[in-house]
Amino acid sequence: MDNPGVSLGEINSQPATHLKYIGVWLIWVASIAGALSQGQLVFDNRVNSIVVAPVYGLEPGNPGLSQRGNTSEGTPSGTQRYGGAALEGSNYLAQLFAGPPQAAARNLQPVTPITIFRTGTGAGFVTPPPVTVTIPGVPEGASAKVVLRVWHTRSGTVTNWAQVEVDPTIPHGESWPFVTAALGGPFRAPPNLTGLQSFNLATGATPGLFFRVNFQPATALVPTGYLADIGLVYGLRAPGIRYGWNTDHQAAARDRNAAGSPDQRHDTFIEMNSNSVWELEVPAGVYAVHLATGDPLATNGQTRLALEGITALQGALTPTQHWVEADALLEARDGKLSLTGFAPPVTNRLCFIEVTRIEPVRLEPPPRFKGAAGFTVQFTGEAGFRYRIESATALPAWQTAGEAATLFDSRFQFIDSSSTNLSRIYRARQVLTGQ
Repeated sequence: MDNPGVSLGEINSQPATHLKYIGVWLIWVASIAGALSQGQLVFDNRVNSIVVAPVYGLEPGNPGLSQRGNTSEGTPSGTQRYGGAALEGSNYLAQLFAGPPQAAARNLQPVTPITIFRTGTGAGFVTPPPVTVTIPGVPEGASAKVVLRVWHTRSGTVTNWAQVEVDPTIPHGESWPFVTAALGGPFRAPPNLTGLQSFNLATGATPGLFFRVNFQPATALVPTGYLADIGLVYGLRAPGIRYGWNTDHQAAARDRNAAGSPDQRHDTFIEMNSNSVWELEVPAGVYAVHLATGDPLATNGQTRLALEGITALQGALTPTQHWVEADALLEARDGKLSLTGFAPPVTNRLCFIEVTRIEPVRLEPPPRFKGAAGFTVQFTGEAGFRYRIESATALPAWQTAGEAATLFDSRFQFIDSSSTNLSRIYRARQVLTGQ
């Protein structure tokens, strides 16, 4: 069946540019599987001749200016310039956020541990943990999408990135997302952070529209940066934000207070039944969704969830795997995202959901004529995503022209060697995982 991907943009190959955006459904799934060993990598932004990507402070005179990219002294060499001093000491914290390559950067999950910066001649570079770090949900031998995030601690009162997202006055910054080499493990050496580039701290809100909801009893602590869902029927929960259940689920909310829970998000849940439907009102558009299900006390069971009627998460709970998490990318057509469960023997204990709006790709104005190799299409997308290029000389006769290649970071390019100088329209559609 043809991939029903999101049509993200169209562009005419003649000098006059024709841009049009057509939304079509797409979804992909990547679940944590307990049977797979979790991959590892080296957390260090200074590995001579491999990675040299120091992090810098606020830009003097312009604290809201956020910049990314290596200087000429970095590895790889770049052209970016920074006016702020290289970070040093325990006043700044650094943490990796990671997930499968197809996960949206905003939905990447925190990786432990958090670290501080070196001092003196090591300023700008993190103090590397004594052991390699483990990337949840990505097995050994697979690649991960990674972002490095850094923030000021304000005398030790800001201990995590969630606090930054609710207080944009905290100096903070993050790298471009990049895709790693194959992760290491018992049979493979962990890779370095090849692809990481420098950035500086700035003040101001983190970009993008996103919702984060934790499922919990009314008396439980609400995680920083999340809204609470206590099982109420769908309705207004905050100014301009509506979400909730088809029936009252308050009696199904749990707070385990278990020692084995990694955080409050994984310690609380609402147990769904076969008729449960949870919905979130969102503006029309494309959204990346991260789902987490499980129970710190669970030792067996199957979990399976559907978004917009399509299976988005499934897996098994075991004595060593208490949670299953997954990411999906889809379009909201009716103003709501709908989440549903399945009949027994499936047991769904919904822990939390993260929803981020994904802006459409805009193809750039084309050259007047094709080059020697063919007609070139370029655009800025997201590292780890795949984009299929389709072309047509007359609508609606779309044909697959090929897949865009990554130039560097978030830059993509496709060269259509079969094109002529006749009018031709192009569009980029995100490729489903596994296709």
